[in-house]
Amino acid sequence: MHVLTRAAVAIPALDKYHPDLLPHLDTYKVLGDLAQERNGLNHTDFRPVRKEWCDALSAIKEYGPTRGGVPFTSGVYSIPFLHPKYCDDLLTEIAAMSFAVNEDEEAEVQIPEITLADNCPSLHSCLHGLFNKAVNPLTQVLYQLEQERMSSIQFAQYRPDNTAKGHWHHDRDSDITLVVALSDFHKGGGTLVKPQGLGEPFEVPQLPVGHGMLFQGSRTLHMGLPVTEGARNLLVFWSEIK
Repeated sequence: MHVLTRAAVAIPALDKYHPDLLPHLDTYKVLGDLAQERNGLNHTDFRPVRKEWCDALSAIKEYGPTRGGVPFTSGVYSIPFLHPKYCDDLLTEIAAMSFAVNEDEEAEVQIPEITLADNCPSLHSCLHGLFNKAVNPLTQVLYQLEQERMSSIQFAQYRPDNTAKGHWHHDRDSDITLVVALSDFHKGGGTLVKPQGLGEPFEVPQLPVGHGMLFQGSRTLHMGLPVTEGARNLLVFWSEIK
């Protein structure tokens, strides 16, 4: 069981959120409640235009291919989530922990990981709380879905010796997946996504530190791209919906 180097790392507090997310937390809560009440949102809900709503949603970026120059809705987003300083604090904890592969997973998708519920329950609880406050409202807005339970929160590490070749897969135990970049000092990496239907695969590049790739893991075919130098450190949330 990991003993934290700093107890404050496991205390959920607003200063752990990304500066680009923090001003919009209350707005996301309002929009999430409205989406739940109306079974989704559409453009008429924004008339008259509410600047704080538009500003909040502009912090979210959608990735995907285009068809005839028109962006194709993919359901794959990036959001600012954790403060870069807090990401550095998490890297300090990672340095004092040990990675291991999950033997229950198929060999081709096994990546060294640290499951926090088993290795550091207090940090698991903190990160779960941060997810609930910020990400739950967004999944109600973007997918009309709300997580019921957290399947897993884990650190994952991609290195040249364990990601020589990517493999397509779904996240078997995750309806809503969030993959947060904890570092950006490696080379390579990123994620390739295959949209449903006939769309061509598209790449979600390395995100800035603290930003997370949000998508429906059990429905979205994807694979990590090889890391050619250094270590790509990720914080991964797998959650199940109601």
